[in-house]
Amino acid sequence: DLIIDTASTMMVEGAIFDTPNIALGFDGLQKKSYWQSVVRYYDREHCLPIVESGGIRIVRSHDELLATIDEYLAHPEHDHEGRKKIVEAICYKLDGKACERIADAITTVQRFNV
Repeated sequence: DLIIDTASTMMVEGAIFDTPNIALGFDGLQKKSYWQSVVRYYDREHCLPIVESGGIRIVRSHDELLATIDEYLAHPEHDHEGRKKIVEAICYKLDGKACERIADAITTVQRFNV
């Protein structure tokens, strides 16, 4: 019904299937420096379009995590438009033919490198 993760490709997969995504933005009960914290991952260039889309929720505490879980379970449609933005920004085609395109690319490369 929802995804809980930390800056992974699951954010994109969740958006593809329009599944609410909660991204952990805290380190459990520990207080870590920025460079040791999970929080730093959300500032990386490849994560910024996802974070800025409004399609995921980064929670900063255990209490916020529980509240966001309750909200998404009650209203999975929240942040739908943001998830749609993630798909539009990151995904090429969602036609189920990725394996065919990969196989074609491999065979094309093999033909030219023989």
